[in-house]
Amino acid sequence: MDLAAGWYARGGALRRRLLGEGTRVPGVTVVSVGGLRAGGVGKSVVARSVASLLAEAGIATAVVLRGYGGTETGPRRVGPGDDPAAVGDEAVEHAVRARGAWTVVVARRRVAGAALARDLGCAAVVLDDGFQHRALARDLDVVLVTAEDHHAAVWPAGPLREALTSLRHADLVATVDEASPAEIHGQRVSRCAVTLAGYAMASGALEPPSRWRGARALVVTAIARPERVVALVTAAGVCVVEHRQYRDHARLPPEALAAGGGIDVVLVTGKDAARGTLGAPAEGTPRRAVVVEAALPDVLRDAVLHTVGRASAGDAVQR
Repeated sequence: MDLAAGWYARGGALRRRLLGEGTRVPGVTVVSVGGLRAGGVGKSVVARSVASLLAEAGIATAVVLRGYGGTETGPRRVGPGDDPAAVGDEAVEHAVRARGAWTVVVARRRVAGAALARDLGCAAVVLDDGFQHRALARDLDVVLVTAEDHHAAVWPAGPLREALTSLRHADLVATVDEASPAEIHGQRVSRCAVTLAGYAMASGALEPPSRWRGARALVVTAIARPERVVALVTAAGVCVVEHRQYRDHARLPPEALAAGGGIDVVLVTGKDAARGTLGAPAEGTPRRAVVVEAALPDVLRDAVLHTVGRASAGDAVQR
């Protein structure tokens, strides 16, 4: 570890000690889904699966996130038609995928975001990318890792926000990578299986994974680890003729979506679709968003439901 990385790691540890458990917002149970690195670990898709699990259990839930790339400081409730330049592309994608089943809130100050979620009638908050944001107390800390984290360095020498030793603060460690080890830094790693749910049209309608089997596709991505998307659609029988990659959260230029002859469909990610990339001309090459979902392992499902259920029972007793 070089000198700068060492100081960065010590700064993260000091911040945890100073903030302690954080501020608790009465009336809501907080489940944090975070990671050791900034992007590409599957935080958003796992956070959506946790929110969906809670919503299906009849628990009013909100996903709270910073709204990276947006100008809005919040707290603010997000709808599927909101401007990603204001609230961030990830927040809009969450709202689109929620279909009204759960609430989405952006807030630079997560405590304020959780308070707004409570005021909107939510009993549970799922923090998307919450591991490093200690100002808000949480009831369950889920940390996602990748296969590369085991040997990665702390920023600026590497991609990690914190050293692996910080995993001792996690209640559960999970991964969306098939290649991740069963254990990392003494912590058991559970796997969230990510699958292709289908292809979203501009109308929001979802086509089945088999819809574009055998089709020749141009894949355009602006996410941290685009190879996963390519692998999923390839496994579904799509022939990826070309893959155009842009940096994470980049606004795609018009020419990025221009398809040449012989292309049957242009595929983008859900995050890219949140920026309006599905609005192809009626006679143009069809554009679709690749929709993925994560199957939560039993240990994670049980922990979430037990944590929220226990907290809700405690609130009922206090009342």
